[in-house]
Order: sequence, then structure tokens, then C-alpha cells
Amino acid sequence: MIHHNRGRWRFHTHLATFQRRGEQVHKYISDPDRWQEMVESHDHLSDLTVEEFHPTEEQQGRLDEINELRIPDGWSSVVREYVETGELPPDRKFHSRLREMQQEQRVLGLERAVGAGGGGGQRGIAHRIDDLEERIEALEEKVE
Repeated sequence: MIHHNRGRWRFHTHLATFQRRGEQVHKYISDPDRWQEMVESHDHLSDLTVEEFHPTEEQQGRLDEINELRIPDGWSSVVREYVETGELPPDRKFHSRLREMQQEQRVLGLERAVGAGGGGGQRGIAHRIDDLEERIEALEEKVE
């Protein structure tokens, strides 16, 4: 459904269905022509059909959250599950890393706010902190 490319998570654009050694396979892809060539050049692949893939609004929102936190490629199985289903697996290492990344993003956001003149002075910074705290709480609820 998703892949990591150029530092961001992105949706694949298509869903391919094909036969591999007599078993039906579904695979999200982004290059239908490449897959057509693969099926034509490998005897164990056949019956390729390709349709456009369109994520739900909820899936798009979850992907945006993941990209905002800049979660690296090493967490692909966890990220895929979360974007597809909205569920986070009970992986303690990931949950710890997620909290750490949330805090890093909070600090970066505050540094940008201060560096850009505070976005309205002390009031702007306070508003930004409140906004970030709400977003962190919402993500932490999903983690729990």
C-alpha cells in the first residue's frame, strides 16, 4: 500500500492482481508497465490485472501523520499496518521511538516558531505549544 521514497512515505498508485505459480497474488505497485513486462518475461507469472488505488481519507490522514513525524524506512511493517488499519502493533521499541520522534518534532516546531520571530510573540509560541501538545496527546492515545 505504501513505500518509502526520497525521505517520505508514499502510497503506491495501483493494485496488481496476478497468478504466481497458480496462486492469486495482490500487490500494491507504482509502475504498471514494469509489472506487465515482468509477467510477460516470467513463466511462473500470469493473468495480470491492474487497477488504480485510491486511499481512504483516514488512510491519507494517517500517512500525513507518519510523514510529519519523519518516521524512517526501518519501521515499514509497523507504518504499513498503521496507515492501512489505524492500529499500532504492541511493539514497545516502536512506541518508545514514536514518543521520541514526537518530542523531536515538538522541539523543531518550537525552534522554528522562535526563529521566525515567534509567530506573534509569546502568545504565538504559547499557542504553538498548546497545538503541539494536543497533537502529541492524540497520537499517544492511538499508541495506547
